[in-house]
Amino acid sequence: MRSKLLIFNFLFIIFIPKFNFTKYNSNLNNNSSCLKYLNKTRQFIGGTTPSISGEQAYTAIISAPTVYKNSVTTATSGTVVTLDKPGRYLVESDLEFAPANNSVIGIQITSSNVTLDLNDCTLYQTGSGTSFTVIKIATGLSNITVRNGKINSITGTGTHADTNCSNVRLREMSINGCSTQGMLLSTCDNCLIMDIQITNCNTTSTNDPIGLELASCTSITAIDSIFNNNTNTSGSGTAYGVKMTGCKNCNFQNCQANGNQGDIAYGFSLTSSCESCTLRHCLANNNVADGGTTNDDCVGYYLNASKSCHLYNCDANSNTSTSSAFGFKTINSNVCKFKACEAAYNSTTATTTGPYGAWGFCSSHTGSASNVWVDCRANGNQGSTDAGATDTLAVGIEIGGTEKYSNIANCVSSRNNGHTGTGYGIRINGATLCEVKANRVVVNIGDSSDPNGGFRIKDTSADTTNLYTSNFAFGNGKADNSVVNNYDVAVAPDNNVVLFPSVIGYLNNFNNFNPVSSFQYNIEVIERQ
Repeated sequence: MRSKLLIFNFLFIIFIPKFNFTKYNSNLNNNSSCLKYLNKTRQFIGGTTPSISGEQAYTAIISAPTVYKNSVTTATSGTVVTLDKPGRYLVESDLEFAPANNSVIGIQITSSNVTLDLNDCTLYQTGSGTSFTVIKIATGLSNITVRNGKINSITGTGTHADTNCSNVRLREMSINGCSTQGMLLSTCDNCLIMDIQITNCNTTSTNDPIGLELASCTSITAIDSIFNNNTNTSGSGTAYGVKMTGCKNCNFQNCQANGNQGDIAYGFSLTSSCESCTLRHCLANNNVADGGTTNDDCVGYYLNASKSCHLYNCDANSNTSTSSAFGFKTINSNVCKFKACEAAYNSTTATTTGPYGAWGFCSSHTGSASNVWVDCRANGNQGSTDAGATDTLAVGIEIGGTEKYSNIANCVSSRNNGHTGTGYGIRINGATLCEVKANRVVVNIGDSSDPNGGFRIKDTSADTTNLYTSNFAFGNGKADNSVVNNYDVAVAPDNNVVLFPSVIGYLNNFNNFNPVSSFQYNIEVIERQ
C-alpha cells in the first residue's frame, strides 16, 4: 500500500508542470481566485462542477470574488486576465470590471487553440476607464472560440479579433451597450459569427456606434444574428448595424440591422472595394437619420465601390431621414445583383427644399456597371408631406449617373408618392444602354400642383439608348387623377432597334393583357377605376 501511495505522488508531481495552466496576471489587485486550476481528475478546485452539457475537460475556470481593477503603471493600457496557453476556459460567475485607466483589456487571448466558454455569465464594466475592451483575441491567432455569454455597458468594444486571425468562432452571445463597436474583426479569415445579438451601442461623442465591424476580412460567415438599435446622439456621427470595408467573400444569412440611428444611419454598409459578398434573407428596417442636412442619408443596404455582391430576399422597409432615405443604395459598384428584394415605405421628413427624397432602389455609377434588379418590389416609398419641401421625390427604382448595361426585370414598383413633389415608378436618370423589361409599375403619383405629378417610367435623356419592352403601366400621374404619365421616354432617332413600342389598354378589355407574357409591347392602361 505504501509503495502504491509513493507511485501516485510521484506521478502527480510529474503531471503538474506538463499541465501548464495560465498564470495569474500580475496586474490584478489581490484577485488570487481569478483562475482556479483543475486537478488530474478535472474537478473544479474551490467550487463545484458547473451545470453544463457536453465535455467537462476545462483547463481552468475564471471566477470573480472581487471587482477587477487595473493597477498598471502605464496609464493607457493593461490586461486584467490573460489566457496564454491552449485549452478550454470556463467563466464561473458574472465578472465586474472597474478599470481605473483607459484602453484596458478585460480578458486577452494570446494563444491559438483556445475555447472561452462564458457559461451564460455577464461581463460588465463599472468605473471611469474609457476605451475598455472586454475580450480581445491577439494578432495572428487561429482556432479560437468564444461562446455563450453576455457583455453589457462597456466604454469601448465588446469583442475584438485583431489582425490576421483565422478560424475564429463567435457564438451564442449577447452584447449590449458598448460605446463604439459591439464586435470588431480586423483582417481576419474564415471566421463564423452565429447567434449573436448586438444592440444599443451608443455614443454621445464623435465615435460612430457600430454593431458589427469587419475591416479587410475574407470568408466571414454571419448567421442568425442581430445588430439593432445602435445610436449616435452626438449630433455629428454615423450609426451602423453592420459596417464592412474592403471585405471579400463574406456571407450573411438571416441577419438583422434594424433601428440604428444617427445623423447618418446604415443598416448594412459595404464599402471600399468589398467583393463577392452575399446577403440572404436579411432585414434592414426602421433605421433613422436625423442630421437634417444634405447627404445625411438613411440607407438600409449601402454598396459603395463594391463588386459582384449579391443580395437575395432582403428587405429594407420603413427607413426614414430628415434628408433622403433609401432602401438599397448602390454607388460606383458593378456586377451586383438584387433578387427578390423588397424596399417599402421608406420616407423623408424634410421640411425644406432639397434635393431630398425617398428611394426604394437607387444606383449611380460612372461608366460600366452591369447591375441587375430582378423580381424586386418597391412599394409605398414616400416623399415629404411638409409644405416647405416642395421638390422631394419618391422613386421606386432608379438608375442614374452614367451607368451602363444594367437591367431591371420582372419588378413591381407601386404607390410611390412624392406628396409635395414627384413620384416615379422607374426613373432612368442619365444611364445608357440599359434594359427595362417586364415590370409592373402602378399608381406612382405626386403633388397635384406639380405639372407632372408622377410617372410610371421616366427617362430623362432627350434621346435615350435604353431598351424598354413588355412593361405594364397603370394609374401613374397626378394625385388628383387629372394627368396620366405612364411613360415619358424620348427614343433616339437613329437607333437600329425598336426601343419603345407600346399599345394602349382600356379597363373594359384589361383582362386581355397579360403583363408578364413574352410580347414586346409596353402596355399602358389610361383609364382609372
